[in-house]
Amino acid sequence: MSISLLLAVAGGAAGAMGEQLWQALCSLVRRHPHQTGSALVDEDTGPEPPELAVYDGERELTALSHNPLDRAAAQALAEGLRVLADSDPDFRAQLGAWHTRALQLYPNVNTGGTYVISGGVFHQPVIQAENATVTFNSPAPQPPPAPEDPDDRAPRGRG
Repeated sequence: MSISLLLAVAGGAAGAMGEQLWQALCSLVRRHPHQTGSALVDEDTGPEPPELAVYDGERELTALSHNPLDRAAAQALAEGLRVLADSDPDFRAQLGAWHTRALQLYPNVNTGGTYVISGGVFHQPVIQAENATVTFNSPAPQPPPAPEDPDDRAPRGRG
């Protein structure tokens, strides 16, 4: 799951449709508290034994509801969703359907996909930018000329 996509949905950038999509994700996660089969790490208590590890996503959903720009919460939610999807085929299918709807609503969000560069052979690093103004190899801007001293314009008398 893309962190950028989770942040876009949590932020409700698409208005009412985005809010509905966020609520659908919250509902999906809250309906399916699963035994993960792998130990999750709690910052306070450390790893839980595998038989007790349950991911419910509530902490991350709440954090993103309060601060839709919280990358750490989005990262943790993405990881939790991955763990749940890996352990539960039904959840994986429902999350996949939600993901498809999210990508339809947010088609320009960077989902970590593959980008193709064509038109040549590149032997140096390549930088890709989207929605940005980038200038390379341009000369440094010249400082503005110093203001003229009004005394320099006045005629000077002879000695």
